[in-house]
Amino acid sequence: MTKAGESDKIAGYIAGEFEYEGGSLVFSCSKIELELLQGETVTDSFTIKEESDKEFHARIYSSNLVMKCDKEKYDGREITVTYKTDTADKLSGDVIKGEFQIVSDMGEYVIPYVITIRHETVDSSIGNIKNLFHFANLAKTDWEEAARLFESLRRF
Repeated sequence: MTKAGESDKIAGYIAGEFEYEGGSLVFSCSKIELELLQGETVTDSFTIKEESDKEFHARIYSSNLVMKCDKEKYDGREITVTYKTDTADKLSGDVIKGEFQIVSDMGEYVIPYVITIRHETVDSSIGNIKNLFHFANLAKTDWEEAARLFESLRRF
């Protein structure tokens, strides 16, 4: 390509004009929604396939460090993207939003994700114990069960 042709191509890139190979990608999910406990670590995956079975090249990025892909570069006709979610430094009630950005020779795509850190509860004869108020009600109803429950939780 001549220098004039290269500068035209660069000017097109600056203007947001990109040339992609024909075809498009199909994803096993359109979004990811997870509900996890504080400190929980989960590994899961999604697949990407080129609809006409052509080989494609892609890079996957996550906008939040809570969600990490096992690798960045992928090649193939159908690929499996494995990701790990680590909520070690998150608190109950936190909601983490982000997206996986897929940049490929078949176009650019986004898979949004939402991770909700749920409150841990303990089961009892009167239902879930979610807070001190519920525990006090259990103690009023069945003191021995409340004492056993307290001792079992104290070990953690």
